[in-house]
Amino acid sequence: MEWIDWPLLKRKGLQHLITGYEIPVIEVDGELGEIIEVFVRINSTGKALTRQETRHARYYRSPFLKEASRLANRFKKHFLKNGIFTAGQIDRMKHVEFTSELMLSLVQGDVLNKKTALDRVMQTNSFDGRQLRRATSLATTTLNRVCSHGGCAAKLTWDDFTIDHIDPYSRGGRSQLENAALMCRRHNSSKGNRKNRRAAA
Repeated sequence: MEWIDWPLLKRKGLQHLITGYEIPVIEVDGELGEIIEVFVRINSTGKALTRQETRHARYYRSPFLKEASRLANRFKKHFLKNGIFTAGQIDRMKHVEFTSELMLSLVQGDVLNKKTALDRVMQTNSFDGRQLRRATSLATTTLNRVCSHGGCAAKLTWDDFTIDHIDPYSRGGRSQLENAALMCRRHNSSKGNRKNRRAAA
């Protein structure tokens, strides 16, 4: 499957397929919630919008959503290649929802109702710039899935990753996100109860 973007259409001289496309327009007057409700009802695909598609329509100006979308699209090929999402799921923005939930969880910890918490973060812009940068950094590291053992940095697969206590549990290290690191099985086994030195970023 080939991804087609605007520069590719221009190189092939096919931009008229987009610029010449007639878009039916319906003017709707009312509150934003009412407009989104109408949009959901007349969705041309014939399928109800997913929660993420509705969220995207409602909070399209949210810095958190923009960053989650950017990061999700950066990893789109990775998600497809590894069977994490199908092309249809990506078309329905499931990869953006997943990335949003990942970013939220990595910064705020285990959230009871992720969907409601995401709506609140996007509606109130409660993530400041520092939190957004931290969420992006943590999510990128998580999605890259490389061994954190100094000098290894091997790409981890679903069959060859472990979660290591940086400060060993046997020496009082806590089972918290801040004390966790991804490692390949070989290095986690050989480390024993010594403190992990993270790979240089």
